Amino acid sequence: MATVLNYNKRNFFELKDELKNYIKQNYPDTFQNLEDTSVGSVFIDILAGTSEALYYNLDRTFQETQLENAQLKNLYSILPKILE
Repeated sequence: MATVLNYNKRNFFELKDELKNYIKQNYPDTFQNLEDTSVGSVFIDILAGTSEALYYNLDRTFQETQLENAQLKNLYSILPKILE
């Protein structure tokens, strides 16, 4: 399996295209029909949607760890710990 997934894709449609290309190159005999009405396409949609949600949650979690990017409600809970 020479092809590697590109993990820089962040939205649903980029992830879906990346997964389809990966499957076509590495499993051409197993998944021959990846049309929008096929069962394999449903699995790709589920995987792309789950990946997009995980990327979003990861970005939000990282954003909240940075003081300059944190939301105001979280700054009030962090500030007393910093001032101690």
